Amino acid sequence: MNDKSVVTPEDDNQGSKDGDKPSICRCYPPNKKCFLIAIVFFCSFFLFCWFFIAWLAAQTIRFNRRCSEIPFGQIPENFQAIFSTGSRRRNAETGEVWDLTRFHFPPGSYENVTYTPYSNDLGRKLPAYWFPTNGTSAVVVTHGATVCKNHYLSLSVCNILWRQNVSCLAIDLRNHGGDWGTTDKKTLDFAVTEWRDVLGAWHFLRQKNFSDSKIGLFGQSMGGGASTIAFGMEKRIKAAYVDAPFCDPLLALQQGMFNSWLWAKTTTALFMPDLTTGGVLNYVAKDYASKIGNRSYGWLQSTGDLMIGWDNPYTCVSAAKEGKTNVTMWKADILKTWPGVSKPNATVLAHYPRLAKKWISDTHVESFLYYQNEYAQRILDFFNKSIGPF
Repeated sequence: MNDKSVVTPEDDNQGSKDGDKPSICRCYPPNKKCFLIAIVFFCSFFLFCWFFIAWLAAQTIRFNRRCSEIPFGQIPENFQAIFSTGSRRRNAETGEVWDLTRFHFPPGSYENVTYTPYSNDLGRKLPAYWFPTNGTSAVVVTHGATVCKNHYLSLSVCNILWRQNVSCLAIDLRNHGGDWGTTDKKTLDFAVTEWRDVLGAWHFLRQKNFSDSKIGLFGQSMGGGASTIAFGMEKRIKAAYVDAPFCDPLLALQQGMFNSWLWAKTTTALFMPDLTTGGVLNYVAKDYASKIGNRSYGWLQSTGDLMIGWDNPYTCVSAAKEGKTNVTMWKADILKTWPGVSKPNATVLAHYPRLAKKWISDTHVESFLYYQNEYAQRILDFFNKSIGPF
């Protein structure tokens, strides 16, 4: 017969009273050791969730979806493919519809071309639409994040310029549009690398025998940030006009996407190492806006922009003015409030744009839709004075 006795709970408790250590941690009644273990567990779980969400957010906000290419080879059909109601642009939130048929191009008005990014850092060429004229002026038009050269604003601006005898190059940035899917990378870099594409497009126009004094840049959103960096970097570029430029990526992440400086800093520093040096983005548009100097810089922002807010684009203006640049500014008044809702507090709208979504519809880079005639005239006046006359 086995002489080993069975240890009962009473015996185990007695053993503990006699000074023997229990074989397992007992949390009832509570003791300091178990309390510390619980604290460590919950803190670890919280940090895991924090970093996982930050990692997921980094992948999500940088992921770039495919932008539809021209299916039939002609611009009018392209408009019908892009706009949900034929030749119109529809606001899915407010139901507003804008007719853009007057900005169509006639068949045969453009060429499919390719250009090489600055310093050929990609090792491949990028696609673009080339709208030639017999004029002496030309403009590089750059789209924003997650869209492409087929975006209604890029094509409409090109049409406005083209009809006034200004040649236009509407480009696809890397990993966008016709370049999407050419590599495994399908992310965007908040203009940190895309400025190289803008400079490459500028060199394309120089190779077309346009003089430096006759070439300008136009960019929207992230393309506006990339254009500002290229403009500040290359002193031979004559002029740049930007619509809602992505001037401070960290501020944009903080205000428009995370509403938290800590979230934005964690995401960029830990999960976007290719964009950061010590947690600070390498190429930021506001830093290069201060290097523009005595050249023509046009700037536009709508009051209802909830994507990047008001503070972000204005950092380019502040920096440019510090560099003694005379900025041509237009603040487009667009506040599309929801039915039965009053306008949001001005402080909330200016500094915490994402919180204002409960009051208004986002009008990021939609100034053109609401002010088509004035938008066109301002663009023409700006470039006519800076790279004209035409």
